[in-house]
Amino acid sequence: MAIPMKVGHCLLVVLCLVILAGCSLRRVVVNDVISPQRVTFIQSGSTTMQQVVSRLGAPDEIFESEFGLATVYEWSDTKFSAIDFGYAARAFSPYSPSMTLARTGIDKEQFQVHYDAQGIVRTVGFIRHEEAVPVLWFWPF
Repeated sequence: MAIPMKVGHCLLVVLCLVILAGCSLRRVVVNDVISPQRVTFIQSGSTTMQQVVSRLGAPDEIFESEFGLATVYEWSDTKFSAIDFGYAARAFSPYSPSMTLARTGIDKEQFQVHYDAQGIVRTVGFIRHEEAVPVLWFWPF
């Protein structure tokens, strides 16, 4: 006995909706992201620490380098996605098995500014965490 085409399509749509009900996406960004466009005002040899701090805010860390002080601005962008294939069993089973595929990506990045003994910018640079790209990519980000 063959299932009529319209009923087959309806069953497929219902199945897809049940699977999608078990999906979750989350994103958390800590601190303001510092882009290269945001730091174009910094000129090595002329910009002062006070000017940098007034435009970018208080740094997350200050440490002594071989040239003088250095400031570090850190931010992270954490992404989490998961799909629970056992979610559909909650409707008819007393036990809800967890059959979850999940992925979490934490991208921690830094922007460092090094100053000389007079508090003038000497060098600046971004330190980025390079994420390893898997062979198979199941997630939207």
